[in-house]
Amino acid sequence: MHHYASALASTGVLLAAGRPVPGSGIRIGVVSGERIVSAPADADGAITAFWIIEARSAGEAVEWARRAPLADRDTIELWRLGEPASPGRDLTARTRG
Repeated sequence: MHHYASALASTGVLLAAGRPVPGSGIRIGVVSGERIVSAPADADGAITAFWIIEARSAGEAVEWARRAPLADRDTIELWRLGEPASPGRDLTARTRG
């Protein structure tokens, strides 16, 4: 993984990278309309590492993903990230729920 992250960084597309710290997660769910907070939560192997890159196109992102060091049955997901038009108002509305 180090070589992959180094390649991302050396070309300037890498914005952030990391992995979850075991036992540091917090889950928030809704049961019968009430929000339930569970802590600490583990990623249960769902996320073992992440890279945030800035690609010029979906095709470029796919090409980078194809280079990721994956073992048999590993999966990599690509997600497009964006910012809400008005972060404060959007976040407030979603958290009020």
